[in-house]
Amino acid sequence: MKRRAEHLVLKRDGRREFLRATKLARSIHLALHSVGVDEDWRALELANVVLMALREKKRLGGEDVAEMLTTTEISDAVQHVLVVTGQPTAAVSFGAVAAEAL
Repeated sequence: MKRRAEHLVLKRDGRREFLRATKLARSIHLALHSVGVDEDWRALELANVVLMALREKKRLGGEDVAEMLTTTEISDAVQHVLVVTGQPTAAVSFGAVAAEAL
């Protein structure tokens, strides 16, 4: 796969890093695990849903899909998905994990 701008993430400190869905899934897994959910597949599914939704949101909003995602956008989207899927405690935990890992 070619590395493209749409696969870049703008970090909170201003650095740019290539997006690693597995790193996001790991952070989600840690948040879920902290509330007693130990299902790797669920973290991978949620990471995939979040990234697809963010790209679709940018496309429908008229923004350039190649525009970089920010860690704040990703974190907010993950927390929203966790709350919607019935894991509000994991959403709070993800906020703490994301502050360190993403």
